[in-house]
Amino acid sequence: MEKNKNKQASKPHKSKFIERWAKAEDVSIKLGWALVLMSVVSICLVTALIKVATKDKPIYYVPGASSAGIAHPNEIPESSIWGFTSNWLVSLLNFTPATYKDVRTNSERYMSPKYLSKFRSVKDDIQSIERGLISSSFMLTEDPKVTKKNRFYEIGLVGKKQLFIGKEIVKEETVQYYIYLTEVSPNDENIYGLQVDNLIYEILEEKINK
Repeated sequence: MEKNKNKQASKPHKSKFIERWAKAEDVSIKLGWALVLMSVVSICLVTALIKVATKDKPIYYVPGASSAGIAHPNEIPESSIWGFTSNWLVSLLNFTPATYKDVRTNSERYMSPKYLSKFRSVKDDIQSIERGLISSSFMLTEDPKVTKKNRFYEIGLVGKKQLFIGKEIVKEETVQYYIYLTEVSPNDENIYGLQVDNLIYEILEEKINK
């Protein structure tokens, strides 16, 4: 009799254990799904944050406050284009023996890789310029003309160039330049968002002093 009683008493304990185990398993499954869901949400949030952080922000070019106007995102005003181009060209063509190397280095910052390779292939002998005391002077004689092409800008500039040896003018030229620009993302090295992709020129008039 007592054995039967013990068997009957143990049945409720087994039943309760199985019930608790089932509940624990159910809770474990629910926690597992909750963890998976949280992981998916976290991945989505991290992905969204990375996209926001790496997305190119619109850039507003404001050339000056001399006149009223509207600045549109990522639209470069024509005045900024010819201003950048004329400053770059004037800087490149005005040098003395003492400044020639620095002038070249500064101008190269705004060249595309393709044009930089072409520019450096022209073997200007810095030592010859320094020893020969060769200097150059250039000034624009006409307003720049900007033409928008498919994926670049063509800027036409006309100016007067003078070549010196010492203090003596040995050559004077009137030159037509065509500079081709492409747009790039502004950075610390190039805040303008423009780079020189090519330069060609034509001598319109030349005078050599003997």
